[in-house]
Amino acid sequence: MHAAIRGAVVAFEIDAFDRATRTGWKRDVVGEASVVTDPQELRRIERLGLEPWVGDAGWWSRWIRIPVVHVSGRRIPMHV
Repeated sequence: MHAAIRGAVVAFEIDAFDRATRTGWKRDVVGEASVVTDPQELRRIERLGLEPWVGDAGWWSRWIRIPVVHVSGRRIPMHV
């Protein structure tokens, strides 16, 4: 959150793993973070029905935008 308030360049990693197929993927994005404050954009985001996975909303009730400048990632195939 502090990085977004300062407009810092940040990296964000997203991972997923499928236990059934024993495969997964990861993606890294890099961009300049900012806090979403526009009321119209906040209403649009709220309609998406997203929920924090950590439970209590607390400071998670704020949204951060990261316009993507760089994307990298890979698939994690099943190992036999």
